[in-house]
Amino acid sequence: MRDSKGCEDLQIFEKVLANIAAGCEYSYGAMGRVGFLYDSMKDRLKWSKLSVKRYVKIVSQIGQILSLSDEDYKKEKVKAMQMSANAIAEALKAAFGDGK
Repeated sequence: MRDSKGCEDLQIFEKVLANIAAGCEYSYGAMGRVGFLYDSMKDRLKWSKLSVKRYVKIVSQIGQILSLSDEDYKKEKVKAMQMSANAIAEALKAAFGDGK
């Protein structure tokens, strides 16, 4: 989402979340962008017929990532790439449940 590379590899649900995030308005703090406005995320999720309660956290996290400076984004990207697939899966299960 920060650049167009890799968009063709996204799953359908990831594309839906990316589309929702692309339409959200940013919230600004003293140091610049800090994430998405809650009302903007809520509206976008409702318009897409997705549960606000269930998906607002992940959309908010997308906003926080998109708000990072290029330097901070590269640091976080390196950390994420160093995680194993199992570690990523466990982190996602801990954050969002296993879907059962």
